[in-house]
Amino acid sequence: MTSFIKTGMREIGKRKKLIWLWYAFNVLSAVIIVAPLAIAIFAVLGTSIESQRLFQNFDISWVTEFGWSAQWEQITMWLPLFAMAGGVFVLLTTWLSGGLLAVLHDASESFSGGCGRWFGPFLRLFLFALIFYGIAFGIRGGFAALFRKLGEDSMSGKPAAYSSMANFVITWLVFSLVNMILDYAKVHMVTHNERQARRGLAKGIRFVFAHFRRTVTIYLVLTGYMLLMMAVYHVWSEVIGQSSVGAVLFLLLARQLYMFGRTWLRMVWLASEYAYFASLIPKPEPAPPPVMPTAPQFLENLEFNESF
Repeated sequence: MTSFIKTGMREIGKRKKLIWLWYAFNVLSAVIIVAPLAIAIFAVLGTSIESQRLFQNFDISWVTEFGWSAQWEQITMWLPLFAMAGGVFVLLTTWLSGGLLAVLHDASESFSGGCGRWFGPFLRLFLFALIFYGIAFGIRGGFAALFRKLGEDSMSGKPAAYSSMANFVITWLVFSLVNMILDYAKVHMVTHNERQARRGLAKGIRFVFAHFRRTVTIYLVLTGYMLLMMAVYHVWSEVIGQSSVGAVLFLLLARQLYMFGRTWLRMVWLASEYAYFASLIPKPEPAPPPVMPTAPQFLENLEFNESF
């Protein structure tokens, strides 16, 4: 399976301009999503020394303190903006993935042309996929209720901790399965020029379950790369800290490298899945060689032509 991932890396390595374009859109989306939340929180907690420390990393402890300070209505005010930003992010990634898969399938096609050609079908595909995301969320809620019930019946805190970890794993597995089906549905649509989203989704489901072991292996290997990248970034961010101007600048550079790496990995993800899918497409039979006339037939035809 690593051969398909290596193929995906080579294909993305040939298209450095596309990596920078995708990265620029990711940065823009992140700024749109994070900036309003940072402004709202800093307006409430920005006067305390502790909140200023938390603001340096904008970590989850700040959000927790913000909630415990009974200021959740401040976040609620920004929910429409968050929803709009999330929608913009989905539209951008949908648009970009169409261009990337189009270029991978046919190198002669332009990236912008592929983005425009597949934006509509991929958007309809995402809307159909919302049904499966809803089912996945329902499965998560069911297991959460079950684990919560088991934790309430126990006098120890360990079952609750184990239940939380198990619920997290189940949630990740279910949503990852939906994401994987959606990716292969996109690959099928571009490869077979299928513009009907419902049929593409059905083909994606059939392909994933027909080749479950290999599709899951590719997904898990790439997930391992992502977790390794996250671990390296977070370890370095904790070690470096922000005690000086140089450390702050270095950490800012590290964060941008991390975002760039995640952008590259997402593109490699699609390219690897495309490489595996394309490897299973039957190759066309070569045209048979032309039949050359034998010597007697050649002489006979020559005499026939000379008679005229």
